[in-house]
Amino acid sequence: MNKVWIALLGLAMAVSCKKNDSWIPYGPGSNGQGGGGTGGGGTGGTGLVVSRVQNAFAINFSGNWCGPCGANGIPALYNLSTTHGAKFSGIKVGLNDPFTIPEGSSMASQYGVSGIPAYVAGADFLQSSSAWTSAVNTIIGTVPANVKAGVALRRTKVGDSIYVDTKAEFFQAVPAGNYSLAVFLVENNIALSQAGQSDPNFKHKMVFRGGATAMPSNNITGVWGEKLENNNTAIPQGKTYEMTFGYVAPTGLTPAVNLNNLQAIAVIFETDNSGKPLRVLNSNRI
Repeated sequence: MNKVWIALLGLAMAVSCKKNDSWIPYGPGSNGQGGGGTGGGGTGGTGLVVSRVQNAFAINFSGNWCGPCGANGIPALYNLSTTHGAKFSGIKVGLNDPFTIPEGSSMASQYGVSGIPAYVAGADFLQSSSAWTSAVNTIIGTVPANVKAGVALRRTKVGDSIYVDTKAEFFQAVPAGNYSLAVFLVENNIALSQAGQSDPNFKHKMVFRGGATAMPSNNITGVWGEKLENNNTAIPQGKTYEMTFGYVAPTGLTPAVNLNNLQAIAVIFETDNSGKPLRVLNSNRI
């Protein structure tokens, strides 16, 4: 196994290239109210209804310069989306490519990503598309009685901003921990070349375009959202949380963010005291 040292956003990282797992090291350069989400539980001020259904949140760390990403990682992402539909909330995080944004690089740093494609299912870091697919399938196979929490959302576009109303509901009591709710924005149908794909105008989907901020925001957990309670707090059965998040597209990106092609993903995390995810309780998208 060859090892290469590179710098990513000022961080020196040891990078492994594993041909069998189709890994390659980071390449050079870096850079209101609306429709409804899926909804079963109670309603509140937002009027949202939360379903007791387990959805899967997943991350694909990728790069448009990365051949194995185009040949293996992205097809696995698209296949999971096709197979599971609304029950799958996937994001493709670009590294050292035109889709690179600070939040995505922060995610990669927290997970210790050293080669791509790389994957996260729920909060578990994985290094092969087959293991990733299996983990996502297992999450989605959770029976309703074992679903601890759910989230519903709706999104609206106002001028150059996106607003996302959310409602999180806990169907079971959860022990003391650090729980947060995050809203991520992903963009579909961006035409850009992709190594490992022959089409020079390959359509990139589920591209991570940044996180939305709670309004008002009091307890941010880095890129992993807004704290639901103080650290090390238990949450009782039946507890609900309603928040509105706002998003303004980052500037200076090429291609620029097209707000009309954005989807919102809401995720309930449990994090450790450093802010890194320990598990995902549930997710949803619209």
